[in-house]
Amino acid sequence: MGKIADGVYRIRIDGRENLTLSAPDRNNIFLLPGEGPGQEWEIQQTGNGSNGNNTYTIRQTSAPLFVGFDGSPDVFERVRPLPEAREWRIVDGPRPGTVTIGVVENDL
Repeated sequence: MGKIADGVYRIRIDGRENLTLSAPDRNNIFLLPGEGPGQEWEIQQTGNGSNGNNTYTIRQTSAPLFVGFDGSPDVFERVRPLPEAREWRIVDGPRPGTVTIGVVENDL
């Protein structure tokens, strides 16, 4: 698959649930089945960091909020909508047509 094209996507986990911005408060990100509002995310390549072309930002299309987390990456740290951009590593996933989104310069 290689590089992901800049654009608007729905981010589906295990083919069942979509990454969804809570409404109306926009304070949380949930995984919800089906399609609904708050599920469109703009992915934009930054090309920064040691991952080069595999480094991206993920921003909600309906709000100036990015997928991010507070502090250092941790397995139990939930992603949240934040006003500042956080870079993510996006690489080919374990199955054809899938990708894995992870923390830049970390195994998470």
